[in-house]
Amino acid sequence: MDNTCIAVVGDFKFLYKYFPKFYLNLRSKGEYSGQIVVITSLITPTFLIKFINKKNKVTVLRFKKIKFSKSANSYLNNLQTGNQPNRHKTKPFQWHKVNLFNEKIKKWKYVFYLDINMTIHHNINHILKVK
Repeated sequence: MDNTCIAVVGDFKFLYKYFPKFYLNLRSKGEYSGQIVVITSLITPTFLIKFINKKNKVTVLRFKKIKFSKSANSYLNNLQTGNQPNRHKTKPFQWHKVNLFNEKIKKWKYVFYLDINMTIHHNINHILKVK
């Protein structure tokens, strides 16, 4: 599975809170020994990047903030979301998922995206064999 990776996206807060548990679950319960790609921002503190990079087979890719035109920003800020919060306002880091399509990710033929706050309970390798 050299051409396969599992990718997660997280800002400083999510990486600090969830990455250690996610990594442990993925390696132990998930029985995954392949490459993990962490997508984060340029402002994620260096101490956290160094900590993550010390883990086995982990690549950290840092990207600039996703920018929108004034009209797109206005449209997204004024979405009618009913009783739900407007995620463009409350979770702006979600847009970093777009970087899953960045040229840097094309190093891997297969990219399996997981939310970093997921708990893995069983071996995931059978899922990764389905291409």
